Amino acid sequence: MAHGGRTTDLGSEAFSAPNDVQTSKGAQFIDTYHGYSGPVGVTFPEPSAMYGGPQQSSFISTIQGLIGIKHDKDLNGGTPNCVSITPITVNWRDQGHRASAPEAYYTPVENARPNWLILTKHQVTKINWSGASIPLTASGVEFAPASGGSARYVAFARREVIIAAGAIQTPALLQLSGIGDSAVLGPLGIQTRINLKTVGRNLQEQPMSALGATGTDFDVGGRGPPDVIAYPNLSQVFGSQANTMAQKIFANIPSWAKSQVQGGLNEEALKTIFGVQADLIVNKNDIDMDIQVATARLSRKILTTPPLSDLTKGEQIPGNAVPDGAQRGTDAAWKAWIQKNYVSVAHPIGTAAMMRRSLGELGLIVFGYTGVVNAQLKVYDTTNVRVVDASIMPMQISAHLSATLYGVAEKAAYLIKASQ
Repeated sequence: MAHGGRTTDLGSEAFSAPNDVQTSKGAQFIDTYHGYSGPVGVTFPEPSAMYGGPQQSSFISTIQGLIGIKHDKDLNGGTPNCVSITPITVNWRDQGHRASAPEAYYTPVENARPNWLILTKHQVTKINWSGASIPLTASGVEFAPASGGSARYVAFARREVIIAAGAIQTPALLQLSGIGDSAVLGPLGIQTRINLKTVGRNLQEQPMSALGATGTDFDVGGRGPPDVIAYPNLSQVFGSQANTMAQKIFANIPSWAKSQVQGGLNEEALKTIFGVQADLIVNKNDIDMDIQVATARLSRKILTTPPLSDLTKGEQIPGNAVPDGAQRGTDAAWKAWIQKNYVSVAHPIGTAAMMRRSLGELGLIVFGYTGVVNAQLKVYDTTNVRVVDASIMPMQISAHLSATLYGVAEKAAYLIKASQ
């Protein structure tokens, strides 16, 4: 729920500065990092709920002492390599309930916008096209009751069809409409309208492995949610092994590219993509198994180091499942535990990613990047179909997706209005 990134110019944020109680519990902010006139409520947890016990400040002190990460007042300025108590998307005018897109954008105008209809309990089944020649123009959409049955209805589009079904359903809708890999669509009996092979590929998620310890009887000072978070970089996670890891990443780019060359994929283009990805892994703390293991070890160190360890009775998760020792658990033990226990954070992205089609056509489905939409968010080889959701993001970010997606949606609104 962390609200990160520079979306203030796009007007989504309605930030509320912390009051005296929240400030006494550690809340800080930098005024210029936030917007104040948007519809999405952003502030710190409700004063009586916000944690005021020693656990959050002890976490900050412990991780600072272990890896030297800085404690920033506000991580929302675009440089989140820090530890910070951060605001979240809640509406203080609504008893601290979580702010949502419908509540922020639809409810205020629900009775004033007769041209805005939300039809619930129905699902779009495909996009209809006005002709067969490229570029295709959408004439509307076919939809049906979500409960099933053979009934089908049509909504006509005078200007555009805008898809915002998310990283799972958006590529499915494109494929059902004939946009996708012909090798996938043909056996399913779907006529290929645009042979865009990367639709539905490149799915990326934010996995999470949770470690935990049993607390002592200290007063947590509220009911939460917790709002302290740290974003260590590669050097802080790997310590003395950071340069070795960076060299390994860059050295493996050619072999990674070569291993993925099949069926006409282009090795040089793959090297270009992997080079960008490697820079992100080294400099922006992207996630792979090595980093999962290193961060798990770091988490164990945090749990077992004062002052945070003074508040616990000892690590419970993973506990004996990953035996401790001088190495703080072997690579093999951590990998086995992570593979068995990691969970999805439900932040999928990437399945209709924005990038150059000249690379996307080569089938770059590894580590990110598939060319499905252009910089105007339009699906390639269509005149009036845009995608506005997480599927357009080519790679994961070191943050919750919400602020970035509010920014994507606001930017899309500007693009759409400018094109009319």
